Amino acid sequence: MNRWYLQRKRNPNEKNSYPLVEQQQ
Repeated sequence: MNRWYLQRKRNPNEKNSYPLVEQQQ
């Protein structure tokens, strides 16, 4: 929950980074 949120905030430009983590949720 917070993991993908942190990554999303960390790399807002990297759309390929947060979707991957979102799927793991």
